[in-house]
Amino acid sequence: MKKIILILVMSFVAIASKAQFGCGAMSLSVSVSGKTLVQLYHPGNYLIIPRSENVISWEITNKNGNIISQTSLVSDAFYKFDHNTPITDTMNVSSLLTNDYAKVACLIEDQIYWRIREVAPGVFNGSWEILHNNVGVNVYKTLGINVLQPIILPADLKIIGYYDMTGRQVHSLQPNQIYIEVYNNGARRKILKTK
Repeated sequence: MKKIILILVMSFVAIASKAQFGCGAMSLSVSVSGKTLVQLYHPGNYLIIPRSENVISWEITNKNGNIISQTSLVSDAFYKFDHNTPITDTMNVSSLLTNDYAKVACLIEDQIYWRIREVAPGVFNGSWEILHNNVGVNVYKTLGINVLQPIILPADLKIIGYYDMTGRQVHSLQPNQIYIEVYNNGARRKILKTK
């Protein structure tokens, strides 16, 4: 009887350790905020394994599409940034979690706004909050990334363009961002722009 229970427990642990949550079960949240500071949280870093392979690219823009803040973080669920956006405006948030090992590219797009609450009669408090509570979409197949190991390029292989992690072509690379480098033979490679 003990052997049967042990086998059942081990089977459950093995199944549970391979379980992955889909992007549709994830949404962003604000964990800390002040008038000029926001810290966002992405649950995917804890829900997609192995965690060491999770890269989350964040982009925060204003209502006109101008970049307020952007970065890429490895194995970190929290992103804190300072800004000077008026509390009367909303900010657009784009978060792309990629994990090539798990074959996941989870894109979550939402907005944050300044919400004022009455915490006691006549006493008000404000904080930045998620507006729509949108869930993620797995865009892994859409991106069509073939990860290449660092190689010495043959003379006939030329870089023909760079794309951000949402598939938009970019013409200037920003530090600490992940891009897709596209070659004239159709090959693609993810790169991290460091300087």
